Amino acid sequence: MRKKISIYSVLFFTIFIISCNNTKNDSRDKFILSGKVLNFKNKIKNFSLYTNDFFTFQNIDNIEISDSGTFNVSIPCHFTKDAFIRTSKSWAYLLCVPGENLSITIDQSKINDSIKSLSNSSGFFNVTTANRRRDNELINSFLLLTGKVSSYQEKMKAIREYSPFEYIRFQNRIYKKKRDILDSITDNNKDGIFNSWAFDFIKYYRLEALLTYPKKHAKFNHISMDSIVIPPEYYDTIFNENINDTIVLSSYHYYFLHKYFSYLFKQAKKKGKSSADYFVNNCSGFSKDIMLAKFFYNRFIHSDSTEIINYSLIKNEHIKDLLNNKIKILTKERKGLLTDKYKSALLDSIRKKYDGNVLYIDFWAPWCGPCKDEMKYSKSLMEQFKNKPVKFLFYCTDGSEKSWKAIIKEKQLTGTHILLNKNQNRKLTMLFQITGIPHYVLIGKQGEIINNAPRPSSKEIIKKLNNLLNK
Repeated sequence: MRKKISIYSVLFFTIFIISCNNTKNDSRDKFILSGKVLNFKNKIKNFSLYTNDFFTFQNIDNIEISDSGTFNVSIPCHFTKDAFIRTSKSWAYLLCVPGENLSITIDQSKINDSIKSLSNSSGFFNVTTANRRRDNELINSFLLLTGKVSSYQEKMKAIREYSPFEYIRFQNRIYKKKRDILDSITDNNKDGIFNSWAFDFIKYYRLEALLTYPKKHAKFNHISMDSIVIPPEYYDTIFNENINDTIVLSSYHYYFLHKYFSYLFKQAKKKGKSSADYFVNNCSGFSKDIMLAKFFYNRFIHSDSTEIINYSLIKNEHIKDLLNNKIKILTKERKGLLTDKYKSALLDSIRKKYDGNVLYIDFWAPWCGPCKDEMKYSKSLMEQFKNKPVKFLFYCTDGSEKSWKAIIKEKQLTGTHILLNKNQNRKLTMLFQITGIPHYVLIGKQGEIINNAPRPSSKEIIKKLNNLLNK
């Protein structure tokens, strides 16, 4: 069980006793990971499993380890993909294939060994399933070798100093070096799942880097996006490639699709176009269907009706089914979470726990740059309202306990801090209709809720807090 810096509020007790029904998935769309901890001394209770899907940027499951040192988890898996496991200072990647079971061992006595030992799978982690042992050894060897192709300093210098076409040439050089490494470790066997995954990984690593370069270049040089000129030919380099691969979806493939969605959404808004129409007219095939599914899913979160979803625009039946199943699950959860009776119970629980106080809730994550940027303003707000009945609550939506605590310590944040597990995060996301972080909620002394409240850095937040205090 995760440790908490402060105890759970009654708010969580009310939310988490409400159960939800999940739609059953075909076993072919699941991946089962099981195994045993060797040299088990009951010192570790869990490890983290990071996966990706089309609808959320990253899923983090906290895999519980039984008293006998065993574990077993089933995760949604609709396309062959990779997963990232981490415990303490050790990490490894796994290859996840729909419908397959993978058995592994984790050696507790080697958990804090150098990650270099993973190059031959002699470290903390070992695959015991015979038909996938070699694939998983190759993944970790490949990532360790390709990780040395360019240093962090070289990458940051390229983003900061290079022109758009210089940056393309930089990423092309990295891509070629990674291809050479791949050729050197595959024993002249160019078929199979590992090779498909590796080609997908390095391809979309490059495309994701190119797509995010303009924003990062502006940020690192402290200039606005409007002040930099990105020639149309730059984006042609990205979008003229085939971005409709479906055999394997590596983690960087998922990252690219999420960034591609953000790019298209902003372009549609900038040009005053309907987002759905813009997706239809400016992308095609598999990627177009993913963009539409993400768009309709996000719209449904803010709506009570499925009428806003135009399934006919999505041609890929698999993607259509995934969206439909997501909507069914959200609908069932919403019926349990958003009833008037539930809202009343929620407000009653908050008043009892924080009677006479205004609440300012911050939903954040350790990997979220904008979330962390706002924290210095949160400290200023807390200082300004320290003698007034205002409680500042920080709910971490995902991340390891270590990274969560590290940010709190680094930012020297007071207030109430809670690390949400996946189930807690999902229910609060539904309740407050959270589509991205940072997300802020204000709750008044009488229980009134202001969702999508102003950020700590905004000029409006002080006025909002004072208005609620004076009611």
